[in-house]
Amino acid sequence: MDVRCLDMATPPSLPPAVIRSLTVFFLGGWDLSICGDLILQGIIFAQIAHYTTLYGKDILALRAFVAVLLMITTLKSVHGLAILWIQNVEHFTDLNAALSMFTDSWPTEVNLALIALISFYIQVFFCRRLWVISKNVYILGLVVALFVFALVAAIVSVCFVLNSRYQGKERYME
Repeated sequence: MDVRCLDMATPPSLPPAVIRSLTVFFLGGWDLSICGDLILQGIIFAQIAHYTTLYGKDILALRAFVAVLLMITTLKSVHGLAILWIQNVEHFTDLNAALSMFTDSWPTEVNLALIALISFYIQVFFCRRLWVISKNVYILGLVVALFVFALVAAIVSVCFVLNSRYQGKERYME
């Protein structure tokens, strides 16, 4: 009997062409997206610095909104750097572990919820502006319902992923 067939923990080695394409398009894409996120975070820092110098006398609620926005977007960038660290440092020599971290690691699994939360937060501000401009409760209600649905759908999706992981069930996406 071949002993290699009994070792289920070690996946079979992949051909070099597959390894290169996975590395370039999957892991490399994540690296580039983190770089793009950091560039956009720098733009957010510049915009908030511009806002605080020009509009320092805005109402406290608006300044608090901007401060919370700065904190959650910075948290998202730090989260992306943590995923990058796990991918490129902890799993540097193990390509299979680096590729499977997107289905087996909680930081990557909660990424969708964090993005949805930031999007919802910004959309709430746009809804406030929509109310100031239109004063139409029906349009505002429809838009808010759509935004809340998107947030709830993202959170439910993350809950399904985490629940299937901790209960040892098959993934719903596989």
